[in-house]
Amino acid sequence: MSVNRKSSQLLGICGVYCGACSTYRAYNDNDEAILEWETRMGMPPDQVYCKGCGSNLVNEWCGNCKFRKCTKDKEVTYCFECDDFPCQMLIDFSRTRPHRSLGLRNLKKLKSGTDIQELLKQQEKRWACSQCGKKLHWYSEKCPTCGKSFLNATQEAASLSRVSLTTFSITACCQQTGELGIAVSTAIPAMGSINPFAKAHVGAIATQAWSNPYLGIDGLNLLEKGLSPVEVLKQLLKVDVNRERRQISIVDAHGNVAAFTGKEVEPISGHHEGKGYVVAGNLLVNHETIQTMAEAFESASGSPGERLLFTLEAGQAIGGDRRGKVSAALLIVKDEEYPYIDLRVDEHKQPVAELRRIFNVYKVLPYLDDLHPKRTWPRV
Repeated sequence: MSVNRKSSQLLGICGVYCGACSTYRAYNDNDEAILEWETRMGMPPDQVYCKGCGSNLVNEWCGNCKFRKCTKDKEVTYCFECDDFPCQMLIDFSRTRPHRSLGLRNLKKLKSGTDIQELLKQQEKRWACSQCGKKLHWYSEKCPTCGKSFLNATQEAASLSRVSLTTFSITACCQQTGELGIAVSTAIPAMGSINPFAKAHVGAIATQAWSNPYLGIDGLNLLEKGLSPVEVLKQLLKVDVNRERRQISIVDAHGNVAAFTGKEVEPISGHHEGKGYVVAGNLLVNHETIQTMAEAFESASGSPGERLLFTLEAGQAIGGDRRGKVSAALLIVKDEEYPYIDLRVDEHKQPVAELRRIFNVYKVLPYLDDLHPKRTWPRV
């Protein structure tokens, strides 16, 4: 794709909307209040000038931007046009300030096919007071003209899902044993507490990409009320304003399944629905990962835990998460209200292999049955 910078000069190379930059607003509106705010934030007064990233008048800060040099070297106009999008440098940059995270979201919209002029129209409307039309900046708390409260960049970024899990997972039900489980691996730590959710005799749900744990919690409640996975998925997506950023896998105790991958989930992404299982992944190394995991699960033998781990290992072997390996988890429920198996590995160079090692130790414990007392027989 070739984009004319002059026709879109208010869109930064990194995706931020220049029209809401406080420097831009202070200079172009001759706004003394914003200029004072800029000075308090540490911007030298002689640097408060800019006509937008794509213009001929850019201040020193933006003129020396590392993405300006990078896109020039790679002969692209915007970061989303690069084969490495989203690269680690861009991801790290997006995490430093709320408006920068919104900029990355803009680039993902363009990557998915949104017209750049349409995006600019949306941004112009977004960063203006809905009551009087006054143009505001990223961190305005209220309109200085009419006093109406304003949802600024800090608040909007906080309203989005809190954690982005770039992940590959298998969610499944064993019709022979009644066990329900999830095996998952990703490139950030502590995902075992926010991705897999399962309840005995009810179902299992994996929530990933821009993960929202309440999708797992609420989804299990809906399954327990008798809704099918398809009906549950429909209900969850109906009330989720960030649905296009989600990836959800649902399997109930009868082996029925449903899955969803939003349009804004990071590529390479997708899912596969099989008989009693769902494989899903995002930000993968290759397109083969999901199909390979599906084939692995269908050919695997042994206990549900063995089959889930075998599938995860197959996904890791063919590629897995393209950012690397950090954590893995295995969650299985069987008859009780607490997990039958709940194993996690965090901050490890080979998390899937380490999860296998721990599982192999766990499954041969001589007193394993005593670790799972029933409510009617609570052995201490």
